[in-house]
Amino acid sequence: MLTSFGASGFLYNDDRHLRIQGNQVFHHFCIIDQQTGQPVARCTFFQQSSRWYSPFSAPFGSLECTILLPGQVLDALIERIESEMRTLAIDAVSVKQPPDCYAPEQTTLFMERLLKKGFRITSAPVVYYLPVTSDDLRTRMAAQEVRRLQKSERAGFTFRQLTELQPDQVIAYWQQRRAEQRYPLTIAPEQLRLLLTEMPDRFPVFVVESDGEWAAMSVCVRVSASILYHFLPVDTGRYRSVSPMVMLIHGLYQYCQQQGIRLLDLGVSLDDHRQPKPGLIRFKRNMGGLPSPKLSFEKWL
Repeated sequence: MLTSFGASGFLYNDDRHLRIQGNQVFHHFCIIDQQTGQPVARCTFFQQSSRWYSPFSAPFGSLECTILLPGQVLDALIERIESEMRTLAIDAVSVKQPPDCYAPEQTTLFMERLLKKGFRITSAPVVYYLPVTSDDLRTRMAAQEVRRLQKSERAGFTFRQLTELQPDQVIAYWQQRRAEQRYPLTIAPEQLRLLLTEMPDRFPVFVVESDGEWAAMSVCVRVSASILYHFLPVDTGRYRSVSPMVMLIHGLYQYCQQQGIRLLDLGVSLDDHRQPKPGLIRFKRNMGGLPSPKLSFEKWL
């Protein structure tokens, strides 16, 4: 049985997203409140060969709670998961948590229980995020980024959401820009097309354009009712002197304000070898971004 937390839950643990992460077998665990009969925690593990992964193909999986659970309840859940792994002859399990800023108390609690149960941290990249308030983002941006935004505005660039989404056009632009910068694709085009086609409500696309030509684009993810993730940002090389990416992030922030979204996730800042990119980190800081760790764990049985 798959459980749903509705609009308040994280997309990556929801039925629709789980079923398109891959063709691998997955195992779903949940904790039900005996008084209400409603789920209060859930997690899913995908099986590939003799390993379990949470998630298989998503930014994170791990445990999701609607409330803070007692430590002994989480310990019992982890023990139940490990018992099932032994029954199925699973050798190891990998767990990728959401950024701490998404749900600080829950992620901290689960981290403590995983470490207590013998899991080890395998990676801890830092994401940068913008807490969304009623203030104009310009008040938190560095002076040079404000000047770049003003330059884009004077040049006639505009920001908008693609309300009549054409997945092939979005994918072609994204592929061309990645090839232009000699960057590998971070998601298979077929997978991206499936996400845009099957869940357009959760994968909105935004562009900055000049005279109808795209200067920058972002495929975003409505991770939950209160979180928007700046997932696949790209820009056109010849417009880079105008810095359309500054206008794009500023526009996303305004969109969050209009939609009642409390957090804009700007993502990690890693190169193709999973090493930090100082220039990208500096840019996100200049846009007002705050750091938050995003931990991954592993355990061999």
